[in-house]
Amino acid sequence: MYPNWLNKRSLQILVYITLVLLVVLLLQQAKPVLSSIFVIFKGAFLPFIVSIVLAYLLNPLVNLLYQKGFSRMFAVLFIYTVSIMLIVWVLFRYIPAFIVQLKDLAEHLPDILNTVESWLNPYYQSRDLLPESVQIGIETSLFKVEQIITEQITNFFTYIGNSIAKIATFIVVPFVVFYMLKDLQVLENFVITIFPKKYRRELLKLFRNIDEALGNYVRGQITVCLVVGILSYIGYLIIGIKYAIILALLVAITNIIPYLGPIIGAVPALFIGATISPAMMIKVLIVNIVVQQLEGNVISPQVIGKKLQLHPLSIILALLLGGQLWGIIGLIFAVPILAVGKVITQHLVNYYTQNK
Repeated sequence: MYPNWLNKRSLQILVYITLVLLVVLLLQQAKPVLSSIFVIFKGAFLPFIVSIVLAYLLNPLVNLLYQKGFSRMFAVLFIYTVSIMLIVWVLFRYIPAFIVQLKDLAEHLPDILNTVESWLNPYYQSRDLLPESVQIGIETSLFKVEQIITEQITNFFTYIGNSIAKIATFIVVPFVVFYMLKDLQVLENFVITIFPKKYRRELLKLFRNIDEALGNYVRGQITVCLVVGILSYIGYLIIGIKYAIILALLVAITNIIPYLGPIIGAVPALFIGATISPAMMIKVLIVNIVVQQLEGNVISPQVIGKKLQLHPLSIILALLLGGQLWGIIGLIFAVPILAVGKVITQHLVNYYTQNK
């Protein structure tokens, strides 16, 4: 006999919380080991993640053509051809403008920093009126902010340079994606045969549900980020702010982080707008508010809907834990891990309630 309160719903919540706590504890304990492993395999880690994301994006199209009677080989080759044509068009259309804006930003960076310094002149002129302890605190904070900004800008350009220098590592991505899409069923069957026969049906169902949850999230988030980036770019062009492509790209990339991403992505544009004029800063703020309202109320509900069925509080908690444990990487992977955890929890609870 089980207590009356231990129904399916309460059991699911209990198992879910237990799993989350165990995962957090294990990740915290394994952090040094995982960090060492990541350092060793970091050259292959990013291309592999990119390959998985691309496979999730393209697999529904491959399945659609496969259901129409085409072989998976033909479907993959056809989609590859169309995708390559689209990528080449985007590169020739926007990369030159992006490089010009990036170069212009690098050249005018000293002027932007001088503008920021001019904002601080009133403080320096009247700082003697403040208590010495307050002066020290403000100057320490300003120094830290300046140091962080300089460091992040330097890291950004260094990362761009390193990425270009290491672009050869991404040559493997098309090949990895090709075999993932072509031999997906073969890989699935191989993994299933590792486990005992009596568990295979349940495990196959679990794997497919995890695949569906991750696929919905990855495809949905990439689509939303793309649309948000395009809308931001159009808005920045309308208000006439400099470096529209760069700023819109930052908005699109950071938007992959729920809740916090839009704020992070808007900061550079607000900063650039403030160096031009207060009116431009207000225009930038309006553009970002409009885009995020469209994203929250129209784009995300239509693209992602409620397929993940994750409560906002659980997402916020996952983001806090992910950010605390792994920084930016933790923020990006927190929600997918949460979604997988929920699928596993539901299967464990269903298996328990059906076999008790």
